[in-house]
Amino acid sequence: MSVAGFQTVSIVGAGLIGASFGLALKRAGFRGRILAVSSPAALQDALRLGAVDEAASLEEAASQADLVFLARPILAIVETLPRLDACVQPHCLVTDAGSTKARIVEQARRTLRRAQFLGGHPMAGKEKRGAAEAEPELFRGRTWILTPVEATELQTPPARELLDWIRAIGAHPLVLSPEEHDRVVAFTSHLPQLLSTALAATLARRLSRPEYLRACGPGLLDMTRLAASPFEIWRDILATNAAPVGEALEACLEVLRGVGEARDAEALAPLFGSANEFAARLRGRPCASGGAQTEPMKQKKKVLFVCTGNSARSQMAEGLLRHLGGDRFDVASAGTHPTAIRPEAVAVMRELGVDISAHRSRSLDEFRGASFDFVVTVCDQARQSCPAFAGAPRQIHWNLEDPAAATGAYEERLAVFRRVRDELLARIRMFLAEQER
Repeated sequence: MSVAGFQTVSIVGAGLIGASFGLALKRAGFRGRILAVSSPAALQDALRLGAVDEAASLEEAASQADLVFLARPILAIVETLPRLDACVQPHCLVTDAGSTKARIVEQARRTLRRAQFLGGHPMAGKEKRGAAEAEPELFRGRTWILTPVEATELQTPPARELLDWIRAIGAHPLVLSPEEHDRVVAFTSHLPQLLSTALAATLARRLSRPEYLRACGPGLLDMTRLAASPFEIWRDILATNAAPVGEALEACLEVLRGVGEARDAEALAPLFGSANEFAARLRGRPCASGGAQTEPMKQKKKVLFVCTGNSARSQMAEGLLRHLGGDRFDVASAGTHPTAIRPEAVAVMRELGVDISAHRSRSLDEFRGASFDFVVTVCDQARQSCPAFAGAPRQIHWNLEDPAAATGAYEERLAVFRRVRDELLARIRMFLAEQER
């Protein structure tokens, strides 16, 4: 894609979102310069990844930019906006990635007069933050909300170019007013975070014995995924969207009170029915009523990697697909006869910036009854003994050397693990390319 207007893009805040935006632009064909304003550590990671081309001060970056992308925390964006007006050129477009919009848009209207501001919020992210976690495909298939105050703000040449780039990186634009945005995401984003956090905090208090944690299934892991998010990210969100979040919490508490007051189980049938229907709509599946679905959210593909020990090959495959596939996949791995994860696998994956040290070996028995879109066996033995799964998943077989069988000195064993890792990397890249077609 070629866009004549944006020759220099300045990213203020080269963390997960900012660095991913730089990587995404480059993959989509941007050939201009990308400057970055951020902490020394973030700049080092962003430069190493190739997400940005140069480090700059805020004044230098703003004065040279055709597009300024503010990817800092919300209150830091609010503090940055007044400093831009003396630096930006009149043709420049300033946009942001803040998770709430009313406060930011109000500040921009009051303090930014020399250039256009168009509020934005890419609905993408990860539990981990920082430029080291950045991915060029982070925004693909995700909604990118724009919040103009007037509809004409979307018709300026810079705004049209921004829309072109948003589409080029694979995101789907959605236009809402700032106030409407904050009301909606209080329900779709902020409420789920608080419910996940509250659930995890409740269980932490009630489940004191370690063995109790073994009684959890995939559902609890799904429900507490967001609880891993750091408070530093959410402090500004909750501070700047208190009223809509309060409204969302009260609406949920009302439903929970109704559940608690139900006289018998049958009284909850309508609640389950409406919840089932909404969950189906959210995933783009047919509702029980058979109604047509409009603009369904893209459902994650579920992938299971299987080998014998779940100690090396399948663990590395899981880590690589999580790293390269981002939020597009739910990934797991298991073994027919699981054994402890090999430290050599952890070491060679760390060389690629992928941390699998927290992974644990899992048995195929844990996934009986589960459904997957893809089941990938990475050795012949696993292929022969792999059970059938619900939903008729696509079966893929990669017969890879078993690095756990390597002998010799530590460095000699590492060489075998690296060889298998690199073959897995090539195969997973081919797998991802096939999914793009």
